[in-house]
Amino acid sequence: MQPLGCGTQVVHIRAGDSASGVKRSFPCVKR
Repeated sequence: MQPLGCGTQVVHIRAGDSASGVKRSFPCVKR
């Protein structure tokens, strides 16, 4: 099992950047 938000993964967020399901690359962060 890999930590959440590790490398590049599809994250579903409803902010305003994208509709839903955007590919974002960020460092390993424990949420």
